[in-house]
Parts: sequence; C-alpha cells; structure tokens
Amino acid sequence: MKKSDLSLKDGHAFLMEYCEERPLLLGNVGMGARLCTYHKKSASDDQTGLLCNGNSSLGNVLTLDPSDKSPFLGNIRPGCSQSCLETNMYRAPIFPHKLSSTDYLLVRSAKGKLSLRRIDRIDVV
Repeated sequence: MKKSDLSLKDGHAFLMEYCEERPLLLGNVGMGARLCTYHKKSASDDQTGLLCNGNSSLGNVLTLDPSDKSPFLGNIRPGCSQSCLETNMYRAPIFPHKLSSTDYLLVRSAKGKLSLRRIDRIDVV
C-alpha cells in the first residue's frame, strides 16, 4: 500500500467525532479502525442478522446469540442492532446524526490542491 492510497480522492468519506472528557488512549494518524454492527438475535433461529449482511451497508455485521453478553457496557436488546467503531484500543458505539444537504468537506492535498467532497455520513463515537 502506498501513501497516495490513503487519500480522500475517491471512496466514501465518513466524519466521526470521538467524544470523551478525559481519554486514556488516543489513536495516531494512520491507525486503522473497523466499522462493525452487532445484531442480537431475538431467538436462536433468528436470521435477520444475515439480512443485514446482504444490504449495501459498510462494515461487518456480527451476530450475537440471545444468551451472549453485550460487547458494550450497556445491553443490546434482542432483535436490535448497535454499530460501533473498533480499534485495537477500544470498541465504542456510534450514533448517527442528521446530515444536511449543504454539508461538504474541503480537502487540501500536500501540494496545495483543493477539492470538495460530499460527506456520506456523520456519526458521534
């Protein structure tokens, strides 16, 4: 992988704000993160988690059995889902915010070239 492959020239642009009053750990530039969705089955034969994999959502869908513990401090109710941002340091739930049609991202390259990008999603972590 080249450094130029990590640009915002193409692909999806998500803005995620990590909110914590006194963070113990902070990621550095270039550290990777995964977008995951945990779905808790309402019954052992529930197949709705598989349907989440088939749609056009990004990230991984991980299915939890009804008897499994939640990967977060709070619980995930049976039949419900919770998206999160996962790194090697933390697993934090994300909550979507309403995206205005007038919001865009201005990207400046290392050589000073400016480009305007549409924002696909805004979340609070």
